Amino acid sequence: MAEKKVESSRKRSMPKWLVSLDNAQCFEYNCSGKSVPTVLRDVNYRNKPNVPSFSSSGEAGQELVSLEKVLSDDFPVLNFNGKIYCYTNIGDASRICEDLIAESEKRGTVVVGFDVEWSVDYQVGRQNKISLIQICSSENDCHLFHLASMTGFPKALRLLLEKSNIIKVGLNIEGDLWKIERDFKFPVHKIIKSSCIELSELACEVLDKPGQKWSLEGLTQFVLQRRLPKDSNVRKSCWHIWPLSQEHIQYAARDAFASFLLYKKLCEMK
Repeated sequence: MAEKKVESSRKRSMPKWLVSLDNAQCFEYNCSGKSVPTVLRDVNYRNKPNVPSFSSSGEAGQELVSLEKVLSDDFPVLNFNGKIYCYTNIGDASRICEDLIAESEKRGTVVVGFDVEWSVDYQVGRQNKISLIQICSSENDCHLFHLASMTGFPKALRLLLEKSNIIKVGLNIEGDLWKIERDFKFPVHKIIKSSCIELSELACEVLDKPGQKWSLEGLTQFVLQRRLPKDSNVRKSCWHIWPLSQEHIQYAARDAFASFLLYKKLCEMK
């Protein structure tokens, strides 16, 4: 199957709520060739559950689920077959964030899958700034904000993160948000307390496995029975360089999509 290319949004018919992004700096990656429905479409979202805190070490004598019991090459790969939008400047990023916020206010409480990526620095004690933020707003739409290409952190993206009615879900999401605070110098404590769900804690509660340590890959296989490819050559590569390869774009979107699906499935199981 021929590899799809990232294309300028000028060459494609964009959905009505994205017409303001019609310029060469905003890119639409079409995975399936399908038309894009309205963002944050009407899904049976649930309000943020009360997620208890668990000790990372677990209870004494507790049996943890081993990766050998969870991971299976027999599971099909989790693919994201919707559209991926990439933003490389503050103007485009701000406009889409404003649209997402406006749409969320019409819907009430909504949920988005969240993840971040940064380039690995192999010098001891050093860590590069976040290069990319991924937000999966529906089963058909994923937004990639390439911060490394921007002159600063978009104010509208910060506002989106701070909105208490937009629930951000992810694996190790608190750690990702604390890194945003360190890298971009704005407080995230209220975000974590009011609109952030740690999927590993939710999984421990729903699956009755307190203290279990989950990876996104392992949780995807355990709950969704799908494989989440984690090529180290992509994961540990140069996320700060634009343009990203098709492998990078798919990897990034797939992780945020997995978080989005995991939250929905865990809520159904609760």
